[in-house]
Amino acid sequence: MIGFNTVLPLSADTSVDRFLELCRQWQQGSPHRTLPLDSRPIHDGLRYDSDLESLEFVRVEADGAVHCGVRHVRRDEEGEWWTDVVGCKKADEFPVAIVSSRSRFDLDAPTSSDFSSGKPAPCLTTACSSKRRQNR
Repeated sequence: MIGFNTVLPLSADTSVDRFLELCRQWQQGSPHRTLPLDSRPIHDGLRYDSDLESLEFVRVEADGAVHCGVRHVRRDEEGEWWTDVVGCKKADEFPVAIVSSRSRFDLDAPTSSDFSSGKPAPCLTTACSSKRRQNR
């Protein structure tokens, strides 16, 4: 899976509670989910955790709007997938951003022995680009 992002307009008639419940239903219907979910009322800071996944809800009122959403994190042996679904509910609009990205843990990074040798350690971008060349 590749990273993804978009912004979708929800109907201004959609309530924040309905939006957050739809986020939970989206996770409950995922065939990849291992995270146990229940029907507790959704509130700011509600969090579900397992060894491989987490799901956290946020709801903040500020500047005449309600900022709300969910972050889902799925871990595997190579890194983490982060998916954020975040909305900004106002009286006349409800845009929702969806962002999915992956962090990888299999990059060659400088170790403490690289620094103690007296030679300058390669910078992270050099390490990343050499790893990319090896994977081609």
